[in-house]
Amino acid sequence: YHDQPNPKVGAAVEKAMDFFAQHSKTTDDGRRYVAYPKGGTGQIGTVALCALAYIDYLRAARSRIAAEKFENYQQYLEGYLGFLVGARTETGLWHQSYTISDGRSFGESSPYFDGESLLALIKAAKYMGRDDLKSVIISAADAGYRHNIQEALQEDPDSKTTKGYYQWSSMAFFEIATTGWNDTEKYGDYVIDLADWMIDVHATLKRTRNTAYAYEGIIHAYQLVVQHNDTQHTKKFARVIDTGLAKLTSWQVGSP
Repeated sequence: YHDQPNPKVGAAVEKAMDFFAQHSKTTDDGRRYVAYPKGGTGQIGTVALCALAYIDYLRAARSRIAAEKFENYQQYLEGYLGFLVGARTETGLWHQSYTISDGRSFGESSPYFDGESLLALIKAAKYMGRDDLKSVIISAADAGYRHNIQEALQEDPDSKTTKGYYQWSSMAFFEIATTGWNDTEKYGDYVIDLADWMIDVHATLKRTRNTAYAYEGIIHAYQLVVQHNDTQHTKKFARVIDTGLAKLTSWQVGSP
């Protein structure tokens, strides 16, 4: 819809967004979370992904939908973002779960949800004018890098934790590195280093299952090395992207 704003696509997106609006609850202080029917607990990642959908749709539809509808969606988004900010652990990461009855977050962190939540907050800050989230974003990015990458790789050089965090953190670190904020160059370096890890250690091209997660990160790394005129990395990442995506697209229904 962002690239080709077809009204039918917009209607389909809004139908999905309205489903989540109907199946959400609000805490006493206005924070909003997804509440599936008959569920006792929810997952933080669900709220993060819902917020990401709202962010990207609002970015694309800002001048294409009625002002009242836009404001309603934006209000829902603010509630989801508030819930994410309030669902962090003492270490700066995110709890895995929350209770459907009252939205109380609990449990250990998850590398997937840590990355998804971080990406939602940085995209809200960068594209929806939420600069007030900057301190939370930087704190969470540093905590996630330390726990899900540095400590995880010390324990296992091909860590499942790092794999789970990989694509979400790569996308989030890329967004941070390209904000123009002071002292954010290191996050771009993280993206490039993680792509090297994904290729050289995790060996994405030798994997036999769906490795789409790898290219969500490597493509962002490729974009950075092109900007940096890093010829060696540009060739390396381009080769892996071409080879890996050629294999993945061959799995599509109707593919030759």
